[in-house]
Amino acid sequence: MKIRILLGLLGGGCLVFVAASILSVRPTNQEREFLVAYKSLQIGMRADNVEKNFGRAPVFKCTFQGSPIHFYKPPPARSQWLDFRGEIDQSQFTNGQQIIDLNQIPDPYDHVAVAYDSDDTLIAYTHIGEEYHVYTKSRGAVKGSDFFRLQKSDFTPVDIGAKQAELLKP
Repeated sequence: MKIRILLGLLGGGCLVFVAASILSVRPTNQEREFLVAYKSLQIGMRADNVEKNFGRAPVFKCTFQGSPIHFYKPPPARSQWLDFRGEIDQSQFTNGQQIIDLNQIPDPYDHVAVAYDSDDTLIAYTHIGEEYHVYTKSRGAVKGSDFFRLQKSDFTPVDIGAKQAELLKP
């Protein structure tokens, strides 16, 4: 009889634990809104529309070959035990920094990275570590979830002087 009661209490405790675990994994409204904003990204969108979709300014900005790159950090997870979001190493990168090498572009886990051309038009985006592709204007879906998987040609240079010199050539 005592074993039956003990097993019943253990079984009930396990059910409560499983139910609590399932409920804590469900995304919050903020997490859902972040994913909806990411899913709504389309090559060719304007930078102000991207920021409007995310409902906030990017947490970090840098440039590569003159192309602005912005990073959006997801909202905090429901539980600190489920929070695996990466951070941009402030000792290694400064906001607004010009990145020289493609391999130096930050890749903080779970951030959305977006790149724009000189007209503030979206040319590439990905959800770092959560997506299987980087979506680009020049080559479509590129396997991987980090911008260092791209080629320099995927970023549009913004050297106005070179463009003018090219137009002035006889």
